Amino acid sequence: MTRCKLISPTNLMLERPMFGPVTEVEFVLHGVKEHERILRNCFFSGLYAGLLFSASVAVIVLAVFRTLKPH
Repeated sequence: MTRCKLISPTNLMLERPMFGPVTEVEFVLHGVKEHERILRNCFFSGLYAGLLFSASVAVIVLAVFRTLKPH
């Protein structure tokens, strides 16, 4: 991904130059509040996925230990 900086209301400065022709370009600009909201949503999505994964692993480990338990 090539980052860019807004240097005026109509001009973007690219982090590194683009060599060669480009067929399609799309720039999405986010403000500080939008960027923080997106990061917060990504953080909580990862947190929920991690909690779900760790709970699943814990259930599997407990199930394995119960089946291996000697009588």
